[in-house]
Amino acid sequence: MRDQIKERLTKRVSKIVTTLEAEQARFGWIRDRRGMRYLPTDMFLRMEDYSAGLEYLKWFGINFPKDKGFPEFLLEWTIILFKTGNFKDAKKMAFRTYCSNIYFFNNYFGQEITPIKKFEKSDHEAADYVKTVHFKEGNPKMTDFDEWLKQVSSFKKFVELTEKFVEIRKKLLVEQDSMVRNQLNRQERALVEEI
Repeated sequence: MRDQIKERLTKRVSKIVTTLEAEQARFGWIRDRRGMRYLPTDMFLRMEDYSAGLEYLKWFGINFPKDKGFPEFLLEWTIILFKTGNFKDAKKMAFRTYCSNIYFFNNYFGQEITPIKKFEKSDHEAADYVKTVHFKEGNPKMTDFDEWLKQVSSFKKFVELTEKFVEIRKKLLVEQDSMVRNQLNRQERALVEEI
């Protein structure tokens, strides 16, 4: 039964990649209005095929270099990096996951969520968004990841950077001057390199 599921998921991933590559060949770029590019990471996690997941994410990075993703996808990316021993990159991706929704880890660990008034670039960043997310601590296959994520998210540097991120977003909520907003946005983008 397990082999049948893996075979079915492998075929789905292959079909998705083939469809996206056909768009690339046809249009010179991948349109993917349906968001199919985000589906394979979940399938690789379900198959526990982290090496293949990493190969897919390398392909994703080449074909969608400016794609910011959304919280669940970024967490899946973090898990794949962790499970393949890419701990430094996993830490950066965990920070990107946090920045995509500052309430995501609270929800993941079953902690209380207190909304903060801040600038949000999309609905994915809102406190209510995490109510729709199925990711939670406690999956027996993710115990090692859960422990690692708890440690990483409580490191002094990680906490300092998350606090800086929230402060920048609070300033962006009220700042009207476009030059100052640009400077704040540059500061925000630089944070991920500090982790």
